[in-house]
Parts: sequence; C-alpha cells; structure tokens
Amino acid sequence: MRLSEALRINEQAVSATSPPRKVHLVCGFTPLHLETFVKANVRRNFPGEGVETISGLFGDFEGNLRKASHAPAEGSLVVLEWSDLDERLGLRSSAGWGSEILADVLQQVPEKLRRLETGLGELANRMPVFFVPDLLSARHSAGERLCTGALLTASAASRREDGAACRISILHIARLRRGRAISELPISAHSKKRSDHGSR
Repeated sequence: MRLSEALRINEQAVSATSPPRKVHLVCGFTPLHLETFVKANVRRNFPGEGVETISGLFGDFEGNLRKASHAPAEGSLVVLEWSDLDERLGLRSSAGWGSEILADVLQQVPEKLRRLETGLGELANRMPVFFVPDLLSARHSAGERLCTGALLTASAASRREDGAACRISILHIARLRRGRAISELPISAHSKKRSDHGSR
C-alpha cells in the first residue's frame, strides 16, 4: 500500500453509529506515517468503521507500554528501536560507540529486556500484540547479542502461562519490506464481530 492510497482510504466516510476501533501504537517515536498506514489497513479490513490509534509520549517506550496495558483496545502494534534498549544507542546520542560504552550497554540491557518481557506479557493479557523489532538490524557482535536478546524476550513473553500465549506475534523487518506487515495486524484477523478483548 502506498501513502496516497492510505490517505484516500482514511478520507472515506465512516458510520456515525459505530464506535471506532481502537489500536495502540506502542513506540518511543512519533508514529506519523505509521499511524496513517495502520488506520488505512484496519479500515480496509473493516469497511465503514472508524479507527482510533492511541500513541504515547516521545522517548518513553516503557511508559507507553505500561499505559497501553491499562487502556482497552482491540489490538496493539509494538515497535522497538535501538534507543528503547539504551538511549546511548540512538542516532541523537552523543555517547559514541566505543568498546567501553558498548560493554556497559550490554551490562545494562538485560534488566531492560526483563521489564520488556513483563510489559509485553501484561499487554498480551489484554489484547493481541504485534511486536516489531523494527530497527534492530545487527552489524556487529554487540548488536547481534542485543537483537537476539530482544527476540528471545518477546518469545518468552508469548509463552507465559497466564494466558498471553499465542497473543504475541513477532514480525521481522523483511516482511515489512515486502509490504505484508500491517495488513496482518491481529485486529485484521478478527471476525467482523467486535472483539471483547477491550472489555477485559
């Protein structure tokens, strides 16, 4: 789907009697075009119905994840960037990428991953979750370890024994490039009847 097509779909009229479907966009950046594509794909799957996307504060991935688990919705898209694991890995950081800094990052990240696992599990107890380790491409050994840790964290959260299993889908960047990603949001796979996930 191209941006022009997404904008055209979002401009179509919606039913005045049907409440909008709510979808969380959990990330540490401002979604902008991501929000446009999510709305368009959900609306394409549910013609005539409106879509409300809920996003959080810039730079507060963990806080946004916690807030999403306490706000009813029919599905969520969780996008993880390098800076969400450690601010020093962000493009805006001036910390540098020296061996000492990367060694300290590798020491600090495991605790962040444990909190991520807990947060993903709590969110999955409320609604289906689509987890996208979007920018975690590995170009060095430290990056490979961080990528592996993030994916193992999501996998562990999806195997929790408290009902979260099968409600976390992990989407890899290659599928995003093939244009297959957003159309496969968990909410899109639901029947035309409204899900009761949001009422839990």
